[in-house]
Amino acid sequence: MRTRLLWLAGAAALVVLAARAVADREKSDPLVAFVHVGRGKVASTSIQEYLCSGQKDLVEKYNIQVLVPSSCAGGLYCGEYSRGFAQAVASLAEDEAIPNERVEASWGAHVQRCRLEGSTGAVPEVRQLTSEAAKAGRSVMMSSEYFFGMGKHSVDYLREVFQDFELRVLVMVRHPARYLVSIWAQNWRQKRAHGWLSRDVAVWSHQQGKPEGRMWQVTEAFASGTQTFVEALGPSRVYVGSLEGFLRSGLTAGQAVMKEFCGVDTSGVSLEGRIHQSLNLAKRAGQSNRSLSSYAIEMLQFLRLFAGQMGGAEVPRWPLPRQMPHVEAWVRRLGAVMGDLWTCKDYADEFAETTRHFGDTLRGIEGVRLLSFGVNTTDKDQSYYHPGSMLVCHGDADGLKAREETLAEFLEQMKTFLDQWKAESWTL
Repeated sequence: MRTRLLWLAGAAALVVLAARAVADREKSDPLVAFVHVGRGKVASTSIQEYLCSGQKDLVEKYNIQVLVPSSCAGGLYCGEYSRGFAQAVASLAEDEAIPNERVEASWGAHVQRCRLEGSTGAVPEVRQLTSEAAKAGRSVMMSSEYFFGMGKHSVDYLREVFQDFELRVLVMVRHPARYLVSIWAQNWRQKRAHGWLSRDVAVWSHQQGKPEGRMWQVTEAFASGTQTFVEALGPSRVYVGSLEGFLRSGLTAGQAVMKEFCGVDTSGVSLEGRIHQSLNLAKRAGQSNRSLSSYAIEMLQFLRLFAGQMGGAEVPRWPLPRQMPHVEAWVRRLGAVMGDLWTCKDYADEFAETTRHFGDTLRGIEGVRLLSFGVNTTDKDQSYYHPGSMLVCHGDADGLKAREETLAEFLEQMKTFLDQWKAESWTL
């Protein structure tokens, strides 16, 4: 009898120890909701494409489920899926309850085109996906630049949706000058900008250090958006990564985020090579977010105005993605023909004051985790935030008209360039 009691006591002790081991393991290695919250124009599309292309591998090899219904997986809509959910949550007013009937019934802008069967809204749909992942013991991941800028109350809603997980958010930032150049290029492509990029960059440089200047305003916008997540979640749950930092790491945007934010090294898995064909439909249709260089943008604007003055052919505003390498090569050829009439300036060090202010401001958000991407985040020269080469050029149209031989060669080369662009019979 005594032996049996000892055996039962030992068995009970083993059960207790096993339960404690499970609890300790869950405590030390919890399920995590990795949410990349933007900001927009900081590699968001590249990150989303990476996640879409690698959904299967991320689940099977790294136990991380990208929150996308199977009907969306790998398709054109995959990269946009999180947008509807982010927009629904961000629409919550400060005086509305959590959960909220209106928000729960919202589809944002796009989710209605790709949803779970019987789903009644973007938020309930994500709840279902997270519930399934939690039951399977998987961490989850989501990416949308539309999370950035939401209020603290909306972040509370986000936390409520991911209540079965430890919520961690990643804010990607980039040097304010680089950010504004990217915005300028997007506006120019969409016919919302009509001036000269070179002149705007010069103005931004002159305004450095002034609260009314664009450099200061962009810095504060990055900082305040990040601070909102810190106040709602605590600094230990907020991660900040620099676009310039990961570019120096040699990794792609997706690889860098998975390694530094999620703690898994996917560099040995060629996910980009398996992006589904349908995911590239928008790119082939000319809807890619990829941008031309500032050099090319300025030259195309110069050609558009110069061709108009000379009564020449119309110059397209923006090439298709497949045409970009040829356009980049040709505009440099035209710049070489112009010689000293095409002047360029590298603004990288001109923005040193902004680089320091930007780095100091972000490091001033107490407790936030900076992802290093293998780059020193505290060095005095601010290499983690340094914009790298920022070559901005401008042409002298009057000077070109005054040099007959140079003008004749330029017009001949411009005609060849435009004819080949139109026919897409590219040669150099």
